[in-house]
Amino acid sequence: MARTFKNEQMKIKNVITVTNGIITEGSQGQTLIKGVIMNLAADAISVKPGGDIKQLNVSGGIIPTGENISSYHVEGGIVHQLNVSGDIVANGNNSRAVYVAENGQTPLNNISAISKQGIAVQIDKGKITARTGLKANGTKGNIIEK
Repeated sequence: MARTFKNEQMKIKNVITVTNGIITEGSQGQTLIKGVIMNLAADAISVKPGGDIKQLNVSGGIIPTGENISSYHVEGGIVHQLNVSGDIVANGNNSRAVYVAENGQTPLNNISAISKQGIAVQIDKGKITARTGLKANGTKGNIIEK
């Protein structure tokens, strides 16, 4: 059931916790968005415009295997706190471990981002709100800011 709130009444309450990590396969797939089937990159975690997550906890890392995807993608959405025990890894060709774009915001404190065939962290008109302890290692670049 969808709820509608006036902006002044809306409070951020959402906490998402994933145990045993996130492992995905594939590069592209169909998804339903506002009643329309669309093909999208099979990003392991994707926070789109309007998404607002107070706290995201992942135990065991984020490890997709597809090509041309992002393991952790914040595009226009906001993540206030990110806790990942384990690495954020991009295994596929031209894949990014972390991609923050189009006014997306996220902290990357104590995050280990690894791209075995691409960029570890790419920031394209997005904002990393904190990056203390960030470790980034990518074969096509560690941290790329546009």
